[in-house]
Amino acid sequence: MQRYIPVEGHAGLVRDTSTNLIVNINKTELEEAKRRKQLRIEKEREQKLFVAKVDNLEREINEIKNLLNTIVEKL
Repeated sequence: MQRYIPVEGHAGLVRDTSTNLIVNINKTELEEAKRRKQLRIEKEREQKLFVAKVDNLEREINEIKNLLNTIVEKL
């Protein structure tokens, strides 16, 4: 019995007869999908870093404002 059966109308897809799953055997598409996933992960990481930097700046600005208020009160 053949393990993989081509999926009609889809050149890069086959059905695994033992699990009944559809498998992509097109190496170019697989590599492109991996590249897109890596780019998405990097973008999410950069976004989290950006948010952390903005949060840090907000805290520092608030600290500066508090120090200025303290100075003004003592004058």
